[in-house]
Amino acid sequence: MKQRIITFTAALLLALVSILPAGAQNAGNTATRVFTDSTGRKVTLPVEIKNIAPSGLLAQMFLYALVPDRLVGLASAPTASMKGYIRDEVLALPVFGQFYGTKSNLNLEALIAQRPDVIIDIGEVKKNLAEDLDGLQQRTGLPVIFIDAASISSYAQTFRTLGSLLNVVLAAQERSIFCEETVRAIEQNQIKIGSLPKRVRIYYGEGSSGFQTVPAGSIHSQVIELIGAENVAAIPATSGAGGNQVTMEQLLVWNPDIIIMGFGATTQTLNKDSLWQSLRAVKQSRAYTIPDAPYGWFGRPPSINRLIGLYWLGNIAYPDLYPVAELQRQIGTFYNLFYHYKLTEAEIVRFMDKKR
Repeated sequence: MKQRIITFTAALLLALVSILPAGAQNAGNTATRVFTDSTGRKVTLPVEIKNIAPSGLLAQMFLYALVPDRLVGLASAPTASMKGYIRDEVLALPVFGQFYGTKSNLNLEALIAQRPDVIIDIGEVKKNLAEDLDGLQQRTGLPVIFIDAASISSYAQTFRTLGSLLNVVLAAQERSIFCEETVRAIEQNQIKIGSLPKRVRIYYGEGSSGFQTVPAGSIHSQVIELIGAENVAAIPATSGAGGNQVTMEQLLVWNPDIIIMGFGATTQTLNKDSLWQSLRAVKQSRAYTIPDAPYGWFGRPPSINRLIGLYWLGNIAYPDLYPVAELQRQIGTFYNLFYHYKLTEAEIVRFMDKKR
């Protein structure tokens, strides 16, 4: 492991040097460099980046995992589930809002007032992304860059890019290795699951009624497909966020093996309609509530929180391939690396209580 870190560190240091122009400029003792972001835009940045504004919640989560002390604001107001797991000084930062999404509400004046060295956007490529970021850069007078994190398999490279950019190579490498090892474990288990006579069928319920779901193939359903299970909701998406309304009649037809509840729904939701008790998953006590502290493990938002969600759902669907002891170990490691929080044994046990 140590040899791998040394090798990658050397490579990333070379990458950092490569983005510095020959004879880096120096104005007012502030050296600059040109950084090519994931859209191909060339943006002039300080060599030393001390203060960062995230453009949205995904960027905030990646940056908190790596450099929490450099954040100068938040993309969304802290929630009750974040308290206790996210540092108090970060929760106390001003809230700027987010640049993209259905809840786009970026407060440019509040952001500019914090004088960040750079605004960082992290996520998937969107239509007209480069033009949008150029426009944000012009309106704020601040450098704006985008770093790709479109899929779980890209997260390792996202952290390496950030590590090189922010000069925290070793910390980034630790997180990259966790991402890579998770993807490798998932891929190896997918091969084993491929030889099974049938895949486990899962329904994912959201909202106060539990009748809101995410369609198979959507970004919010990826955890189901990646662990080798089947999302029973093989239906067209009716909204950008993937939130489709279904009926109990449809659920009775699907009759899933497992039900998972989150984002407003819990297993207590099943008590609101007696027909839930007719479903195979409920009869066999295979209905579970997704952990949500500090963020939901399943995909709202669809960011690094899904890494531990893969192990959690894998243990539910295929416990022989994702044993309890391994899940417990991964939970502790994940919280330490990505939230800078050391879980107690009691907290890990509480996360393992899937019936909440």
